[in-house]
Amino acid sequence: MNGYKTQADLFIKIETINRFTPEFTSDFYVYYIDENSAFNTTVGLLTAYDNDTLGDYGQLHYELNSAQNHLFAIEAKTGRIFTTSTRPKFELDRESLDTFHMSVDAIDGGGLRKSVQVVIKLRDLNDNAPRFISNSWVKNNAAANNFSLSK
Repeated sequence: MNGYKTQADLFIKIETINRFTPEFTSDFYVYYIDENSAFNTTVGLLTAYDNDTLGDYGQLHYELNSAQNHLFAIEAKTGRIFTTSTRPKFELDRESLDTFHMSVDAIDGGGLRKSVQVVIKLRDLNDNAPRFISNSWVKNNAAANNFSLSK
């Protein structure tokens, strides 16, 4: 070597990579709400996390995947599922359909996603008046143990 030396400033920028997929705190979620629940009723709150801690990769948002999108929605930032039905007496009627199935995706800032299954079950309310299903009924005369059909 001839004894010459060179010096330079070197800047190294270390960038993080999106290493981790979001994870939900449960393998599936089941929620119960009353039938006929009003618009904007909270159904439940999903929680997911991402182990990427630097930059946007750890930032999550949620998307609802469902054929019943006109009945339920999700707040993208919080994971809150809520009702969106404007006609709950007809659309959230347990006697017509008592269970809804859907999936929700948690998506991180780098586009990695994880899905979870969500089931929403409607609790029955006493919302239908009793009615006779026939024009005939039985009249009971308990004193004589006598039964007769009447119209």
